[in-house]
Amino acid sequence: MRFDFLKRHVQELQREAQQTSERSIAEPDNFWLRVAANNQKRAALDALQELDRAYLSTKK
Repeated sequence: MRFDFLKRHVQELQREAQQTSERSIAEPDNFWLRVAANNQKRAALDALQELDRAYLSTKK
């Protein structure tokens, strides 16, 4: 269950990060949008690392 949730969560975070990144490219003068894009990218990477740890824990 935890693994499935994390997988879906990572996918959603990656989708949101991609959308925000595209918006920030379209609006290069919007500082806060760039900050949000970077924060969402970092959150997606953090969640992906958590997913990796969850997967590896099932292999022990």
